[in-house]
Amino acid sequence: MTILSRTWLQAWLTNPNLLFVACSGAETRAEWSTRGKINIDIVDKIMKRYRDEKIPIDKFELSIDIAKPTGYIFFLIDKWLDIALQNGVTELVYRNLGYYSSFNIFKMLTAKHLRELVLEDCNLVYFSSLPTSYVGNCHSLRKLSLNNVTLDDNMLEGLLNNYPLIDNLIILYCRGWIKFEVRNLQNIRSLHIMIEKKQSLEIEAPILEYLYYFSYSLDELDIEYPNLESLELSGSFASRRFKIGRSESLRVLKINNLRINNCQKIEVDAPNLVSLEYEGNHLPQLKLAKESSKFKNLIFNSNKHSLADKWFCRLMEFLSNSKFLSNSTYCSQVSIQVSLDIYRCGEINMEHLKRHYRVATPQVDVLDVIIEPRDDLATCVDALLWCFRPRRLNISSSFKMIIYLINRLLYMKNSSDSTSHENEPQLVQLKEVRAYKFDGKNESWHPVKPKSMKLKTGDPNNMDKFYFLLDW
Repeated sequence: MTILSRTWLQAWLTNPNLLFVACSGAETRAEWSTRGKINIDIVDKIMKRYRDEKIPIDKFELSIDIAKPTGYIFFLIDKWLDIALQNGVTELVYRNLGYYSSFNIFKMLTAKHLRELVLEDCNLVYFSSLPTSYVGNCHSLRKLSLNNVTLDDNMLEGLLNNYPLIDNLIILYCRGWIKFEVRNLQNIRSLHIMIEKKQSLEIEAPILEYLYYFSYSLDELDIEYPNLESLELSGSFASRRFKIGRSESLRVLKINNLRINNCQKIEVDAPNLVSLEYEGNHLPQLKLAKESSKFKNLIFNSNKHSLADKWFCRLMEFLSNSKFLSNSTYCSQVSIQVSLDIYRCGEINMEHLKRHYRVATPQVDVLDVIIEPRDDLATCVDALLWCFRPRRLNISSSFKMIIYLINRLLYMKNSSDSTSHENEPQLVQLKEVRAYKFDGKNESWHPVKPKSMKLKTGDPNNMDKFYFLLDW
């Protein structure tokens, strides 16, 4: 064996980062279901060697994929976790893949070096009745993530009481608790919460900087954190107005896939807002209490498969009628990005769009479009160009649709009087068109000459990727 080979072997045998997806050899399973997994007996041998040789462990990630666990398997899991903790693990991830079982959380409460703890698909309620002597204070932990974990109100509160210096808390679809009050996390800076129906959350976090909040009812949500810089909201609400309280420090606001019943207006009081991202099919009126001179980015994403002229008009109003865009001083400095996934197109009245076009026309920096290969979507392409005048157009569609788009762009570019026949609305003059095609084989973009592009032999409905740089 060469020196290099011995060096690599030593590095492999003392790797401080251990990741196991453990399965049981006693179960009769298909070969495909055990690929990438390791037998529990092999895991046990590896962990014994780390214990006996006192090999340091930085990260220990253990996923258990066993459909019918036994008491012996639970014994092994506890032993492996003990070894990881004794060997100074700083990041611990534990998840169940094949079953939903209990987990002895109290082993973690006295860990001296643990900085990050991630638990998925397990039950902590079983241990809530253990004597208080098992509870310690873990001053090293900074991040706690609970995903699909069952625990009661007292257990959740007790956990956080024992992690006083935590600054990153993630609670995703945890069950068993009803009301949770966070009042003692003075160091929390990042909070990621997804709660079920009938669960309520009250948070006091004076230095909170990032908040992601999902709930089936956002009506009662009151957000007023003096140091909050980034806010992401998702869920549903039924009130006609939804207000985000005043925050001088809020810079980034993301509103994702809201299920809106009767809401007509979203009010935001963030005078220093820099970026707003809205994802969804509903288009309520957006109102800012005070315009932000620092605003630079507006992003809109929609997977509304069927579009009509009314929807286009509402989107134009949504993009244009906010104070930070209606103010001509700042409008030229704002970058607008729109992403659409289009399957079919309803009736589009271009004369109707023309009237809206004269009132308020946002110029979109980037327009991302996925258009299904259907013959009835050509009018939709016209409406996209008409409404948004994108500087960059990214499109995934059939080559037939791409050719239609190119011909339309060249027509707009070559139109000397910016006018078609009498029944067609006035066109906007397009100064320059540059086209680029994606080469899937080499995963690269190549420039193409729009005038030389024609329908190739083969299926014209095959999907292609292009992007166009447009100078209006």
